[in-house]
Amino acid sequence: MKRTTIICLLILVFAAPGIAAYFAYTHPNWWTTTTNHGQLLQPPPVLHHESITKKWQLIYWGGDHCDVACRKRLDDLARVRLALGRRLYHVDMVLAVNAKTSDVSEVVQHQLQQVDGHILLLDEVDAKVLGATPAIYIVNPAHFVILAYSATQPNDDIFQDLKKMVSDT
Repeated sequence: MKRTTIICLLILVFAAPGIAAYFAYTHPNWWTTTTNHGQLLQPPPVLHHESITKKWQLIYWGGDHCDVACRKRLDDLARVRLALGRRLYHVDMVLAVNAKTSDVSEVVQHQLQQVDGHILLLDEVDAKVLGATPAIYIVNPAHFVILAYSATQPNDDIFQDLKKMVSDT
């Protein structure tokens, strides 16, 4: 091998990490993908309810009542919250229902009490923000609705997003 070839190879070997680091720093989106599994709401709507605590909220919007499918989903969300480990204290699980037409049974109230969940009675304005169909929402401590999920979204998707957001704060 010629001497100039060896020098060019050495320059390339020692310069390549610096060049790669420069591109990785200036273009981070080239190396990552979207991490959220839910629908990112832009701009995020605000819920105007008053909350005593400043925690993240995992909200199941049930509409007017909570049937068997709703109770099953509440159990799933309680397990998602429990899977957060020590970070579960930063998240409240909430069943949101319409304040005017709500019908929350004793069974549902007992189930929520067992998992340290809450019932949130929403007025018409906040009910319109959440929509007409049952869904799951992640709300930040400032009451902005950040992510929305269908009522049938897999638990692991919700867990991954919630874990990422709670651990980043």
